[in-house]
Amino acid sequence: VSNPALLSIKKWRGLTNNDQNRCYVNSVLQMVYTSPEFTNLVQSKPGSDIDLLVALDQLYESLRSSSPSPTSARFVQTQVNSGDSQLMKPEQQNAHQFFLKLINKLKEIFHVAGQSNPVDDLFQWETTTTTKCMGPGCPYER
Repeated sequence: VSNPALLSIKKWRGLTNNDQNRCYVNSVLQMVYTSPEFTNLVQSKPGSDIDLLVALDQLYESLRSSSPSPTSARFVQTQVNSGDSQLMKPEQQNAHQFFLKLINKLKEIFHVAGQSNPVDDLFQWETTTTTKCMGPGCPYER
């Protein structure tokens, strides 16, 4: 756990998974919650009326509370997936797809022309794709 404040929590609260198949959403939100930089970024727009930031802030406040009952990430999922009917279906989705959608929505929220985006500063990665021929007479790799 990279967030020192989380080390002092005696009882962890979970996120419910019984109203739809949203374990992929829960895993992403719990993962980014452990980053103090991420939670600070979410809370850096005080008085924000941006629904996604409000939803994340409420979710994280609920996770920090001492109540032993689980909480739901439904409102966050709705805000991230709004406008994407495929992702709003109550079926298993891809955590990677949800994570990228969350990051892209946050990049839009924190975009200021001519300045580096704090979301880009938090999440940097490089992806590579390898295609390898497995058939006979295919000794190449690209």
